Amino acid sequence: MVGLATGLMLAQPSIDSALTDLRDAKEGLTDEMVEIQNTGIAIAEASFNNTISVLNVTVINTGSNVVALDSLDILLNGTYVKGIFEEYGFIYPGQEHLASISNVTDPRSVKIIGPWGISVTTREISKG
Repeated sequence: MVGLATGLMLAQPSIDSALTDLRDAKEGLTDEMVEIQNTGIAIAEASFNNTISVLNVTVINTGSNVVALDSLDILLNGTYVKGIFEEYGFIYPGQEHLASISNVTDPRSVKIIGPWGISVTTREISKG
């Protein structure tokens, strides 16, 4: 009986630590779920200027969270385009940001991938 009591006394700090870690993880997951729900992006417009081979994409923050530009990625025709959103800055709720992609030949689709994997795709690209 003494051995059992001693074993429980030795295990108690480990159990308390594990329960604290579990509670912290659950709170963190809840916070992340709220962040996901409050994050939204949309493509307001995509227009291609064939004369100068530039695709302009206007991204709008449709959520209630601020979105960092460096957390956005862009796929053009399914291929990652490097360096478009690397600048430092933010898109505040309801605001837009214009991204220009040079040396484009045949844009068929544009996909923006944001925080938490939230993404939006358009195939509606005006050409002029």
